[in-house]
Amino acid sequence: MVRELVAWGGLERAADGSYRLGTRIRALGAAAPCPRGLLDVAAPPADR
Repeated sequence: MVRELVAWGGLERAADGSYRLGTRIRALGAAAPCPRGLLDVAAPPADR
C-alpha cells in the first residue's frame, strides 16, 4: 500500500528512508471543509 501511495503522490520518501505526506494528500486536506465553530473552540480565549 505504501508503494502505491508513493506512486500516486500521496506519500513522499525522504532521503533518510522515512515517509511524509505527499502533495496529493496535502491537497485533499486543504480541500476539506473546516467548520468555523471548531476553530473558535480550538482558539485561546480572548483577553477581556
